[in-house]
Amino acid sequence: MPFVKRVVTPKYIARSSKLALQPYAAAPTIPVADNEFEALTNVTLSNALRQLASLVYISNQIFTELHEELSSVNERSLGIKQRIDRLSQKVEQFDPKQVTVPESDLDTFVQIKQHYTTKYHVDTALFTVASRSDTVRELYEAAAKTPVATIAEMDRIMGNIAGNSTEAFICTPVLSRQRRNARAHNVDMDIEVSLVCITLPRVAGNSAPCVSISEGLH
Repeated sequence: MPFVKRVVTPKYIARSSKLALQPYAAAPTIPVADNEFEALTNVTLSNALRQLASLVYISNQIFTELHEELSSVNERSLGIKQRIDRLSQKVEQFDPKQVTVPESDLDTFVQIKQHYTTKYHVDTALFTVASRSDTVRELYEAAAKTPVATIAEMDRIMGNIAGNSTEAFICTPVLSRQRRNARAHNVDMDIEVSLVCITLPRVAGNSAPCVSISEGLH
């Protein structure tokens, strides 16, 4: 799942609401003719209150999601506890004297068609849309979809002048297109080198002749 990044806003409490949206804005200019210090103090105080409200909202989201996760863990723990209680009850009610001890008879064992098997329950659908938290669901909803309509519109307007418009939405190396075109027009031609074989005299009586191979260019 994506990592949720929570940001407390406003970031700069001594700036006005318009300048707070600009990270590299200059000093705030309060549109007040007189009492500029009082106006700046009021802006700072109101932004501090907004920052505290944002912090309270974020902490409320965190504790709400934590409560939901702990509730699901509590439900699973209760299910495990119930299974343990049922198992302990079966163990207490079990009487080994009533169980017939099987004898080592292969004929009787062969006649058994269905042997005992343990069935394990596998939980599925653990990560679904319904199991997402509110913040993760907001991230998925705010994520940009595939710009199919934008790509088709760019292809219709520009045509094949600038190539395929999908390359504008894909991060590729800078020289990959030039190298691909150069590789397509490049024809590798091997230089043929002829080999010259020279038979040397025999070293011993029955030994095979030594062969020396040297390269020669035509």
